[in-house]
Amino acid sequence: MIPSWNVSAPGMVQCNATNRIGYGLATSYVYLRNFEEDMQFKLVSPTDEVLYGENIVIECAVDIYNFTRNVTVSHALKNSFPHASSITIQDRYAWKTTYENHVSRQTFSRNAEFICEAIDKQGSSWSRSLQFTIYDPISPHATGDKTVRHISLAASKSTTLVCNIDGAPPPKFTWLKNNDLHSWRNDTITVTLEEGETKADYICIGWSKLGKANITWHIVRESTFEDVHVASMGAVGTLVLVLLVITTMQVRENRHLREQLYADSHSLSEME
Repeated sequence: MIPSWNVSAPGMVQCNATNRIGYGLATSYVYLRNFEEDMQFKLVSPTDEVLYGENIVIECAVDIYNFTRNVTVSHALKNSFPHASSITIQDRYAWKTTYENHVSRQTFSRNAEFICEAIDKQGSSWSRSLQFTIYDPISPHATGDKTVRHISLAASKSTTLVCNIDGAPPPKFTWLKNNDLHSWRNDTITVTLEEGETKADYICIGWSKLGKANITWHIVRESTFEDVHVASMGAVGTLVLVLLVITTMQVRENRHLREQLYADSHSLSEME
């Protein structure tokens, strides 16, 4: 019997069926467990990548209605692996076994594998495998020579930006354009200068729990023939204006000198 409603607590469920001949009654006990799978096997801590020098916590859980308390967690290489702390408890509707150990290079290879084994109430054996990679801790760092790069980009053209930042665990990526956060999450993006844009700044941040590193691109629009022509025309116009102003000033100054000479000569004539 599979209930079609949300079950909040375990209990008895009855199903009644009737017809012209008679009726029938079926009774079933609905169990409740706090996870969907028969066995739940996961890395609890750390919550992201595992590094040498950290402590790991692994948990395996089975429902108490179908399984016995005999739930074990061990490294796949049992015979050659040192003893680790492991404890089994009842947590609501599950048997949970927690495994803890320190991750060292002497005892763990780069690719680790753990096994959870359990015995159900019919005596059958169940097992589940958990695999993960262990990293030598390396802080994110730029692998290229320059962390600030300049690009000249022609109108309607595009360019590809590659965020050469490495580390272990592998860094995640965040991109900003003109200090605004964008949704890009890959290490490579293709960009263009939009209509009306003459420049744009892009920043890639490669980060992990060990730190972060940045690479910056300054992109400017490449000058075209039209840009040069307009700039030249603007310069010529400015030069003409300056010459016109200078000529006007000179004309005014010459007029002033002539008037002054005329006044001086007139004064001399009157004195004679």
